[in-house]
Amino acid sequence: SLYDFITPCNNLMFFCALNYPEELPDFIRDRFTMIEIEPPSYQQRIEILREELLKKALTKTLSIRGAKDNIANLINRMRVDFLIPEKTLPSDVVNYN
Repeated sequence: SLYDFITPCNNLMFFCALNYPEELPDFIRDRFTMIEIEPPSYQQRIEILREELLKKALTKTLSIRGAKDNIANLINRMRVDFLIPEKTLPSDVVNYN
């Protein structure tokens, strides 16, 4: 035995994926239960993409590295925008765009 203990194989499950089921030999096909899964619709794919992009955006924005980058960008922007003598800080700094 590979792990030096008995491994019963009577309850194992194998999952396989194939693009061309017609090319699968009969002796293998007889040992599998074929399940066909329909691909998601266009609208479902758009929703999945939206959710994944939102997760990535939140992870990047709320991560330490993302926060550091956001702060560095804000500092550079404020330096350029407000350290010029004729410009002053806006009265509402919290909602500054």
